[in-house]
Formats: sequence, C-alpha cells, structure tokens
Amino acid sequence: MSVPRIVGPLPGPKARALIERDARAVSPSYTRGYPLVIERAWGSTVEDVDGNLFLDCTAGIAVNATGHSHPDIVRAITGKGEQRRFSGHGECFIETGDGKAGFGSGNFYADPAPAIRLKEPSMMLHLGKVIYEKFWLYRRF
Repeated sequence: MSVPRIVGPLPGPKARALIERDARAVSPSYTRGYPLVIERAWGSTVEDVDGNLFLDCTAGIAVNATGHSHPDIVRAITGKGEQRRFSGHGECFIETGDGKAGFGSGNFYADPAPAIRLKEPSMMLHLGKVIYEKFWLYRRF
C-alpha cells in the first residue's frame, strides 16, 4: 500500500463535519494543530475518516519505537491479537478540582450530540477515581 494516498480534497467531507461538530462541542482551550480526524493507525501510517492515508511524522515517543497498533503491544494490552476500535460507548471520571470528581457515561459519539449521563462532582467520586487509577496502574506496571 502506497503512503500517502489522498482520495479527495483535505479535509474530506466526513472529517469536515466532525471538525465543525468538535468546534461547537469542545472547549477552544483544547487546541488542534491541523484538521485531521484519525479513524485508525498502524505502523507509521494513519488513516482518516475519509480513507486518506498519511505517514505519521508527529507520533509521540511511545509510537516512534514500535509504530501504531504493533501486534505485540495490542496483545499485551487486550490479551488478544485483534485491533480494536472505539465505538463511542464508554465512561470516564472528570476531575473538577478541590478534591472532587464527576463521572460521565454513555455514547460519546452519538449524533447529533453526545448522549452522556453525568453524575454531580463529589469527594466520594474523587476517592473512587483515585482507587480506580491505583488499581489499574498497579495491575499494569
């Protein structure tokens, strides 16, 4: 497969729609360096949501050593050799400061807007976040 492969004007129509939605929904303090919406990545190649392929010259240090989705890394994390995609469904703690955290769950990719349930920030949720992080970090490292 030849990289780069550009199948149309950049950003493409799917990427443009997601970038416009992102601009309406996400804080402008979360900056973007370029209008790229990545669908998946492998090795040193990234594919955007419109099927364009790019050579990834901006990957972080962790990707530089092995490339995106290296089979050994995927297997170590998932316990399987298959590649996985984020469906949009998930949950996360939201650190709000002052020893409090909220909790969000639902479909982060729902259209026309994310369908997320939020729990009011509290000290108990912050404690839950700390315990959750310690548990998973202890298991992984």
